[in-house]
Amino acid sequence: MWWDGIFFGDLVMIPTGDPDIQLFCQEKGEWMQSAAIANWNIYSPKGHEYTYGHVYNSGSWRIGITDFPTEGEAPRKSRLGGIFVVQGSILKALSPKVNYHVDVTLYSGVEFIIPDTPPFGCRDATFKLMWDNPDVCLGFSLIGPCGEVIFTSINKSRTKMQEMHINQLGECNPGENYSISVFTLDEVRSSIDFEIEYEWKQKFSETEGNALTSATEGAILASTMNAPLLYISHDNFPKITEQALLKLGIKNIHLIDIGKELSTQVIKKIKNSFKITEHFVDLRQIYDYIRSIKKMNVDDSINESNDLIFATIDPWTYWYMGELQPSGETEAALFLGPAAYLAAHHCCPILIVDTHPELSSAVV
Repeated sequence: MWWDGIFFGDLVMIPTGDPDIQLFCQEKGEWMQSAAIANWNIYSPKGHEYTYGHVYNSGSWRIGITDFPTEGEAPRKSRLGGIFVVQGSILKALSPKVNYHVDVTLYSGVEFIIPDTPPFGCRDATFKLMWDNPDVCLGFSLIGPCGEVIFTSINKSRTKMQEMHINQLGECNPGENYSISVFTLDEVRSSIDFEIEYEWKQKFSETEGNALTSATEGAILASTMNAPLLYISHDNFPKITEQALLKLGIKNIHLIDIGKELSTQVIKKIKNSFKITEHFVDLRQIYDYIRSIKKMNVDDSINESNDLIFATIDPWTYWYMGELQPSGETEAALFLGPAAYLAAHHCCPILIVDTHPELSSAVV
């Protein structure tokens, strides 16, 4: 999108403006926003706003323009050695109204399913597109399990290769997959052979995720019940832990074992000395139980609300301000502790996004 204007040097344009642009397509009879951009005109080509989106559905589309009163290609005429530049019509540029011109380019392509699905704790995913014709420019998009475009790689240089790197990918529900959309930026009259290579790493296992989830939900439960909290590993019930429980006079145990990670031997040892009154093995169980405690505390005004806390297993990410981008992660600097403290105050469970496929893919 561009508009008629006059440039004075590199910093001033008349009329000033900083419009944002949105794309909308029809989805189940309603208008769905498929793309949006809000670039600041200082960091974008003056007098332009550019975005792109995946064609989810054929048919009518809409373009939205949000105009902010500040300051691709558009027709320009340079005067006085580039000091004075006219974009579009000088008459329209000097008129009291701003005339926006929207240029639409459609790229043909093909979409196919990625047969493999990312594992729990998937990180550092790389996708590479390679083709055999150096005279053709190709681009490609990674599409999530719900049909959303995660990232698009477009490079108009004729390199016969495109690559994208995604820091993390979420899981898929049964029957779901990620997919790749490959499109051409040129008019093509013959077939093109291309290949897709991809790889990813599993930063932490589902067993580790279940252990952290059990520990976090257990902290909330212990706080709301005003009960002692003791941690054990999935394959060992230490003698010192058993002695501590006996010294405290504990008879009934609430066992939090998300994912059924505890060994049969450990459970048997616990039952030898204590009664397991609750054994939580899936997330819905522990969610409902914590919420049921909240409902019993009817005299507490805090518990009249329907609260929910979200957290992640990902550690704290630090940024370099000069580069305006993330630079790394602080090892073991997890959000689970503060989140558990907050959830205990509100007497509500925590939804750790990494343990739910729908949520894990939504935070990519």
